[in-house]
Amino acid sequence: MDGPPSGSPSTASTEGGLVSALLRGAAGSLALNLLNTGMTFLATVVLARVLGVSGYGVFAFVVALGLVLAVPAVLGFDRLSIRDVAAYAALSSWRAMRGLVISANVVVLAISSLVAVGVVGITVVTVSDPILRDSLLVGSVAIPLMAVSRVDQGVIMGLHHVVRGQAPDLALRPTVLLLMIVGAVALLPAGLDPALAIALHVASLAIATGATLVLLRRSWPREASSVAPSYETRAWFRSSLSLTLLSGVMIVNAQSGTVMSGLLRSQEDAGLFSVASRGAMLIAFGLGAVNATLQPTVARLWTLGRLEELQHLVTVSARAVLLFALPVSVIFILFSEPILTTAFGSGYAPAAPAFVILCAAQLLNAGIGSVGALLVMTGHQRDAAAGIATGAALNVALGLVLIPMAGVVGAAVAAAISIVTWNILLAVAAVRRLGIHSTALGRLPARLYSRHG
Repeated sequence: MDGPPSGSPSTASTEGGLVSALLRGAAGSLALNLLNTGMTFLATVVLARVLGVSGYGVFAFVVALGLVLAVPAVLGFDRLSIRDVAAYAALSSWRAMRGLVISANVVVLAISSLVAVGVVGITVVTVSDPILRDSLLVGSVAIPLMAVSRVDQGVIMGLHHVVRGQAPDLALRPTVLLLMIVGAVALLPAGLDPALAIALHVASLAIATGATLVLLRRSWPREASSVAPSYETRAWFRSSLSLTLLSGVMIVNAQSGTVMSGLLRSQEDAGLFSVASRGAMLIAFGLGAVNATLQPTVARLWTLGRLEELQHLVTVSARAVLLFALPVSVIFILFSEPILTTAFGSGYAPAAPAFVILCAAQLLNAGIGSVGALLVMTGHQRDAAAGIATGAALNVALGLVLIPMAGVVGAAVAAAISIVTWNILLAVAAVRRLGIHSTALGRLPARLYSRHG
């Protein structure tokens, strides 16, 4: 997927249809994300109260560890499935599509199972605390469930069933988890402990994974069911490794501020930065919803060479995201301290300056548009990984200097500079590689992107 084939010219009617489909899909994705946020928040409140600080800490640690370990276990096949399934469908390459789905599921199931076995072995040998040990042993089952589910969700989304593909993870899983937690608290005389809470988490993942498999079967095209699979193993693995690197540097960039604040200052600073960062990310909430809908369409239009339609779609989506983000960011910046203290308590007032800085950075992130998804879905994931890795390195380097000097504000400045840097690098790469301008401004003069400009 190094470049698009020549395609037919776009028309106003097809562009209008694409935009309408994008907006409908984005609205559905936004609704799912809002439901997920609400259910997850309620489950967090109940668990935090029932388990206590120490018990909830064990639960949160085990869940976070599973999320981190799922990244190498998935091996980038979740994003690869979205991109290549959409491309194969556009070209009616049913044999390759079937081969990709079979390969992705087999490889990811094998790797994630090995990772889970490794967690079990290390836990048995090194962890002496019985509560943490039992929680880790139960939680290891979550790794293959998450990994396989993500791949198959990617396949469904690649087939342009974006809301359907996200529904098991964003709607069914958190709702089932909340209901099981409330039921356990109400019905069990002994109440919940961390290991049982993790078991409920694993059960909700299993139900969501089963639902994903059912939806995949219903979404699967007939043409791909009756053909022998073909395999492009070398190309798939080359892309998957780049996508794994991209996911890794994104996690480093997202978590480095919190980790370094805890290491270089205090756990209190880590908590303050975490709250400021999570709050500011709400500004780019619409970007996530648009990305989910945009990805398979970008892959299809790029594959078919319909670049004018792609440019129009990217510009409209960036403007829609900015339209959502701008009023939210203004409110957050003007009323930063009251918002933080009302939501989290008076102890979080010192996070307000960092919150303002990060809100400004996230507003720019929203205005740049879906540039990461644009590069990945057109096969230029190495450019995306290089840009975000540069931002992550800058974040860490600046954090080492600024956090000891300025605490939470220093961490926010480092993170904001990183966000601005990688967004600009990716936007420039999109123009040079694709000829597509990702920002809400649309097409800009070429001299702004020249190598010596």
